Amino acid sequence: MTTDCGPTIYWLDANDCIERVASETWDAFAAANKGDAALSDRIVGRPLREFISGDSTQMWVNALIAYARLLDKPVRRDYRCDSPTEKRYMSMEITPLEDERLRVENRLLRTEDLGGELNFVTAGADGERFTQRCSICNKLRVHDVWVEPHPTALEQEASERAPIPVIYTVCSSCRDALHTQPQYTASS
Repeated sequence: MTTDCGPTIYWLDANDCIERVASETWDAFAAANKGDAALSDRIVGRPLREFISGDSTQMWVNALIAYARLLDKPVRRDYRCDSPTEKRYMSMEITPLEDERLRVENRLLRTEDLGGELNFVTAGADGERFTQRCSICNKLRVHDVWVEPHPTALEQEASERAPIPVIYTVCSSCRDALHTQPQYTASS
């Protein structure tokens, strides 16, 4: 179940630790998406990096944080954060505040049907087979080609519902787009 509970907002301190969250919308979204581990009382005070899977994804987020702080302007990027049955198009805006603090707002722009159900799990380090998944556009790397996530993309049988082991990365298209001019908000 994916419910749009409004924007999810959190604040980072100068060391990129989560200072606080807009707990009403944050906790409603976490609960609606089976994210008990992401409830506000379990994340406040912890470094943001603990909640980002994959070195490439961490570097992508760090670059946006650096843009916002260095340029002292809000920076916005669109991304996908799919549920098992929906494509969820999102926007993240990072706004610099005083004392190197940041306000980060993630807003749902629209949803589309995924055309089936896909469940993913982060691959372990035990040598299991995995698929690469872009943390930004959610595409999957199948036979060296980045494709939209769809049950047929992984050649799964419709009855197969086991979570698909993935490692999170950033595809070349999303990585290249990061090096283009950041998107600023209208208020900048």
